[in-house]
Amino acid sequence: AGSVLSSNGVYGLHVANTLTLFASLNISGGSMDQNGANGLSVHGLDSNTNSPTDISVTGASFANNGNPLGGGEGDLSFFLFNGNAAITNVTVTADAQFPIQFRGKGTAAASSWIPLGVVHLENVTVTGNSARPGLYIVRYSDVSNVSFAGVDLSGLVPPIISGGPLDWTASVMQVEHAGGTPLNLAALT
Repeated sequence: AGSVLSSNGVYGLHVANTLTLFASLNISGGSMDQNGANGLSVHGLDSNTNSPTDISVTGASFANNGNPLGGGEGDLSFFLFNGNAAITNVTVTADAQFPIQFRGKGTAAASSWIPLGVVHLENVTVTGNSARPGLYIVRYSDVSNVSFAGVDLSGLVPPIISGGPLDWTASVMQVEHAGGTPLNLAALT
């Protein structure tokens, strides 16, 4: 509890993709600031049905992790992740590509996606500037087990990138899923 994981070359804390059966990580308090790629990095494997799961982050702060030009860099990255996670009482001061990213397994083809587990974000505040949306939840066949309570993205200056094949226009959140149940966004500001 209360650890400071800052100014590391790559990660503040990294759950490697070689730990595909990894279950249960509880981070309570502390901060992860100014790390080279990610504050918290939880990575699964695309070729495996197992995913790290039961990740809990409570009462922690994240600031200025990663580089705005670095692919997948930012404060909290759940990459090739289809497990369960809870992020509670967390502040993020963004200055990179993704403040908070959940990206599932699979290719760009929606037929390869699988559901995201139970994910809850509560009393999460994201401020600062990012090169992509502040909350990025993509490549899932189902997000019906995702919930929010008191999530505030209003202090994030969203990216404005226009032209070319990708047209990101001032979005603080992006969700990409193939499920029939819409994501309930009622508890977001």
